[in-house]
Amino acid sequence: MNKRGITPLLATFLLIIFAMVLGSVVMSFGKEYIDTVPKLEEKPVQICMTDVDVSPLQALQIKHINGEISEQEYYDLESLMK
Repeated sequence: MNKRGITPLLATFLLIIFAMVLGSVVMSFGKEYIDTVPKLEEKPVQICMTDVDVSPLQALQIKHINGEISEQEYYDLESLMK
């Protein structure tokens, strides 16, 4: 009864090959899934502040987000509010 197993080097090699094959299979299924998901169109963000009471700083932030003022103008006006 001379039983022998595989060497640790061969076992490591087989585990690496198995992990690579399994990863390839999962990634290929994932790619097919992602390709079937409908793509959303990017629309610009528009925030309306007429229905909500906002502070002057919040109003300034909304103007900056909507692109009504530049980043430098935002910082300048923000520093004046403090």
